[in-house]
Amino acid sequence: MNSGIKQFFFFVLLFALSVIRGGEINAVLATVNGHPVFLGDILPMTRSAEYQAHAAFKGSELEKRIKELRRQAVNDFIDRRLLLGAYEAAPFKLPPGMVDQRMDDHAVRMGCNSRREFAVLLRKEKSSVEELRKLITEQLTAELTLYRQIQPGIQVSPQEVYEYYKNNPALFSTAAFFELAMILLAKDTPPEEAKHIGEEILGDPANFSAFARQYSKGPNAAAGGDLGRIAGNLLRKEFAAALKKPETGKVYGPLPTADGIAFLKLYGHQQEKKTPFSEAALEIKRKLETQKRTENIQKYLKKLRSEAVIRIFF
Repeated sequence: MNSGIKQFFFFVLLFALSVIRGGEINAVLATVNGHPVFLGDILPMTRSAEYQAHAAFKGSELEKRIKELRRQAVNDFIDRRLLLGAYEAAPFKLPPGMVDQRMDDHAVRMGCNSRREFAVLLRKEKSSVEELRKLITEQLTAELTLYRQIQPGIQVSPQEVYEYYKNNPALFSTAAFFELAMILLAKDTPPEEAKHIGEEILGDPANFSAFARQYSKGPNAAAGGDLGRIAGNLLRKEFAAALKKPETGKVYGPLPTADGIAFLKLYGHQQEKKTPFSEAALEIKRKLETQKRTENIQKYLKKLRSEAVIRIFF
């Protein structure tokens, strides 16, 4: 059979897989192991987001956004169908009341005060309580099937927690910082003049900003030489050496630099703070468990997809 005939029969098959519902074609968006995924299957998952998209986008941008929403929904639907297939191979009972609880949560998010109001709002969204209950039941079944498959592999040892803490010190410490202002005298300032200005600055720290506007050739002189907040590890070595024992409000200098003679005023500072392992351990354990959970989910869904025949048509 040549490629043209194959293509003809392919489109005939797609048309045959489409049905008319409410005067609109309920197109086939994908197939999973030969079973069609209809537009009507995924609209309950995207309808609210599509309404929002119509308020935010138009033209080609709107088309692109709706396509993205539907493609994500199709992939979620495919994953759910594969998980339901895994459930059918090893069925179990959902915990009692779980579906009703999820339904109630959904009603609360919609701002409903009664089941009747909930049903009315669902009808406005072209859905129903029965349709939503079926969808939620499938979602919970898929979620629990996935949980039962991946949870046994989510064990984090104390050694893993400690290694993470040791290998990521920056995540568990707050860097030192200094809030500084600077007066920089030009390199060619005569020594006697530099000495006189230095004595004036050191003798009256409260007027540091005024001296900066008067004498400084450095950055932000017009604003009193304000340098803002500087991380300790970014300080010039001559400045870091002078600030080894920081005192808020003190003026440091004169400090010879390659650019001239500097005077610094310290307006505030914070020394480096480290979170002890004992305080960080629980947070690290949860983070590593989340990472393993994500990895296991991706691995298991990839396995299910590798064993299935999936076609997406848009």
